Amino acid sequence: MINVCSLFSLPPEKIISTHQTQWMVEMSGASLGDVDEVRAAFTTGPTASVAKAFLDGTGPNLLFLSRYTPTPEQLAEGAPPPPKFVLHSGTPGKAYSTVGLAEDSGRLVYFTRDAPAGKGVNADVAQDLTVLYGELMGDPAACLASLLSGVTRPITEAIGPTGKASPGHVDQYLKSLDRLAQEISDTSNALEVLAL
Repeated sequence: MINVCSLFSLPPEKIISTHQTQWMVEMSGASLGDVDEVRAAFTTGPTASVAKAFLDGTGPNLLFLSRYTPTPEQLAEGAPPPPKFVLHSGTPGKAYSTVGLAEDSGRLVYFTRDAPAGKGVNADVAQDLTVLYGELMGDPAACLASLLSGVTRPITEAIGPTGKASPGHVDQYLKSLDRLAQEISDTSNALEVLAL
């Protein structure tokens, strides 16, 4: 077993042996359709250090995996084959705008580490509860609105009041959630109209 302290000293090609990274590769591969190429993004080249920094807590709390759109020079005859996927960290807007989602599969896989800076994930478990996973397809705002209204709202409604929350608090929260989802959806639709 590898503990989180030893993860700091692992070379990038050994990171894949952690249970956490195996889970991340499997989830990403299932979403993007190519587990072997996703594994390569996590373990080889410059993107392997991005995965390591995300896991050990020395990098940003955001990690994005997307299909890679090669440059014409990278497609030239005799050039080594470019990677199919690339890992990004830090600014999601930059990652999202540089992957050519409109021309490609339209998917971006993301992981977010809900932990303080400098705190790594537990590498001994398949899914550390501080690591959240999801996909963005096409319009990120539309994805968020759908997540709020189609997942968060029904779960909150089913759970009902807990702790100090009264039924009135839950009702007020659900109404606020509905308004937020509607505002995001309206904004997404407005931006779509402007793009036409």
